[in-house]
Amino acid sequence: MFIYLCIIGLNDIILYRIHVPMTKEVCKMEPIHLLEVPEPAGSRIAVLVTVHPDDESFFHPFLLQQLWLKGWVIHVLYATKGEKGDVSVLGCDIVAANIRPLEAYAALHLVGVKKQNITFMGFVDGELAKQHRQRLVDLVWDYIEAVKAEMLITFDEGGVYGHDDHSVVGRAMQLMVRHKSFSTLRWAFFGAADPTVQDRWRSKISQIFVWPRQPTLGELGLRIEATDELLAVRMQMLKMHASQQADWHLFPMGPGDREAYLVFWLPD
Repeated sequence: MFIYLCIIGLNDIILYRIHVPMTKEVCKMEPIHLLEVPEPAGSRIAVLVTVHPDDESFFHPFLLQQLWLKGWVIHVLYATKGEKGDVSVLGCDIVAANIRPLEAYAALHLVGVKKQNITFMGFVDGELAKQHRQRLVDLVWDYIEAVKAEMLITFDEGGVYGHDDHSVVGRAMQLMVRHKSFSTLRWAFFGAADPTVQDRWRSKISQIFVWPRQPTLGELGLRIEATDELLAVRMQMLKMHASQQADWHLFPMGPGDREAYLVFWLPD
C-alpha cells in the first residue's frame, strides 16, 4: 500500500510514492516523474475561486480539464490552506497547512495549472462565516481585473452540498458578479450538485451537512458528462491529496454522471 506526497522545489515538482505502514521516524519514499504539462496555447484566462486544497479535484476537475485542453490559462484562488483538515493518515509529524498546499500544486499540475498561478488568500479554515465577506469580494475582484480574466468558476450559494465555508464563498461571488463592474469578465460558473449524483452524495454526507436549498442565481446551463478519460484524471488528481484520502468515498462519480454549473452571463 502507498500514498502520494508532493515536494515543491525551486524549479520543479517532485512526486513521491510513500510506502506504508510507516513510522514518524522513517518514511520510505520513491520518486516518480510527474506528467509533463505543455504550456497552454491560448491566452484566455479562467479563475477558479474555491476554499480548500482538494475542492478542485472533487467538484471542478472535468471543467478544468476541458478548459486546459482548449488552451485556457487557469488560475486558482484558495480562501484557506485547509488547515483544519485531518492529515493523520500520513503517519508523520506534519502540519495540514504545510502539506495540503503542496498536494494542490501536484493535483492542479495534472490540468496544466502553474504554481505561480495558484494563490492562498489567508482566510481561516472553518471560520469563513465569521470573517469579512467584503474583503473576500475585493481580493477576488482585484485579482480578476489584474489578470484580465474572462471566466469565473466557483461554488453555488449552497456550496454544492451545504458546507458552510463553500456557501460563504458561493454567496460572496454571487454578490460580486451582481454588484461589481468588470473590464473583461464575461461568464460566471457556479458549481452545483447535478441530479445524477445528488442522491448518492446526499446519502453519504447528510449526517454531517445540511443539504442546501435550490440555488437561485443563473440556470443549470452547463453539464459535463463523465467519460473514462475525465474520470481517470479526476482520480489522479484526488490521489495527489493523499492526506485527505478518507474523504474520497464521499463524492463518488462514475460513467454517465455529470459535473453541473449554474451559468451567469455578465452584461457587456
